Amino acid sequence: MTSARALLCAAVTPCLMTILLAALSFGNAQASTDWKTRTSEGFDALCALNLLSGDPYYLEKYPKESASFEAPRYAAARRAAHRLKTAIKDEGGGIVSAFLTLIFSGGPDQSLEAVLASARAPAGLEASFRASSFWDDDSWKLFQQVRPDVIEALDAMRDAGFSADWKALMGRAASGGLDSLRADLARFDVLGEQSRLIGHELQQGRIEVILLHFSRPHGIRIQGGRFLTNIGYPASVVLRNAAHEPLHPPYNASDPRLAKAVAEFSNDALIARIVRDHDPSFGYNTVGGVVEEDAVQALEQVVSERLGIAKPAGDRWRDGDGGMHVLAAAIYDLMKESRFAEKGGRFETWFIEMVDTGRLSPREVERRARKVVGDAAVNRWQAP
Repeated sequence: MTSARALLCAAVTPCLMTILLAALSFGNAQASTDWKTRTSEGFDALCALNLLSGDPYYLEKYPKESASFEAPRYAAARRAAHRLKTAIKDEGGGIVSAFLTLIFSGGPDQSLEAVLASARAPAGLEASFRASSFWDDDSWKLFQQVRPDVIEALDAMRDAGFSADWKALMGRAASGGLDSLRADLARFDVLGEQSRLIGHELQQGRIEVILLHFSRPHGIRIQGGRFLTNIGYPASVVLRNAAHEPLHPPYNASDPRLAKAVAEFSNDALIARIVRDHDPSFGYNTVGGVVEEDAVQALEQVVSERLGIAKPAGDRWRDGDGGMHVLAAAIYDLMKESRFAEKGGRFETWFIEMVDTGRLSPREVERRARKVVGDAAVNRWQAP
């Protein structure tokens, strides 16, 4: 199961304010990207299920909130959330928050009650999901399987007073922050830079950023040209999330030529070991998932560099997601060498050509990755 092609980007360590100011000065004052920002209690309730499930990966990131969720009033919610983790993450290889927010983004999300109503009567969710580029039969079957536990968890959260707890958390964090963030984002034509590399317009020129409390460490792409990020992140990190999420998917995976190119990476021992041995909490638990994510990360790096908001490529991929994105480093290096990063074009066509001509063969992937991230970062994924 591919987590309904739930699309994630790991949160980036916040930059120093001086870097952000430099980025803002680089931004295009005539930016054509139409930015929208808001919050969502409903999506935050779904993201909070990661923490309520008792998953150590999220307990470490929310120590104060996890202590609050240990209260007896949340006991029923914890039990249902644990069953959701078992089905979606442990057995399905997905991420609870990413999977559920993608499905529920086909309905209203402003309140926990609205999401609960959609869970009880999911016809609208199914219609929206089927009409989206994310539709996957297995994902919908999984949702139907876990829907009773979703309803039980959300019911219990409502009765426990989650809405009041959420408003208290967001009230402190969001005070005055949304207006400031809108002003910062408006200076950047992120979609224009992305379209230059993808070869066509993205999302009709609109990005909606939905700021949540319980989304760390993920950035999550959902239906309708929207993505979820954390309200505690500075504008520089939100911008890097925005430079990433609309690029999914970077190609038409149903094109036989593209599918053949992606399948080639199944024969790469380095990629196979990364898929097998990386922390599944990061997502990307199939070869296809790794190839798509790493292609997007390479494209995102180019976009971020042109906008002046990038972390150094080597530092980023040595540290991010346990250092698993060595393919991203290789694709990025080839994009720079071939001048695709400079000239732009249609990434899908370029990618197929690079695979077909052997410029992303296993030997070339390893060589290029070592150039960007160094020997130690690649050696960790090789057999002793």
